Amino acid sequence: SVHAGMLISARNVLASVTQPLRRLQARWPSYPVVVIGHSLGGGTAALLTALLRDPDCDPGLVRGEGADAGGPKAVAPGAICYAFSPPAITDLATARALAA
Repeated sequence: SVHAGMLISARNVLASVTQPLRRLQARWPSYPVVVIGHSLGGGTAALLTALLRDPDCDPGLVRGEGADAGGPKAVAPGAICYAFSPPAITDLATARALAA
């Protein structure tokens, strides 16, 4: 499980940055996507980075509705996150799954 409030925030940010990011990546494909946050923003940044890398990892998605089934594609598979002093955002099992 994940922190519900930060997941909602990460989903909202993802919805607002997906199209601009795709346009920027088309113009500058070698530039990395870096997400940065502090405290609650750090937790949100970490979840946003996971969603940018793999939208199918969203615990709100039913398995089979994501990228593997022709659903949403990764916006930034190589996204990097720098989170400063983030709170705990997941349980151990979810953290391990996201790290895999």
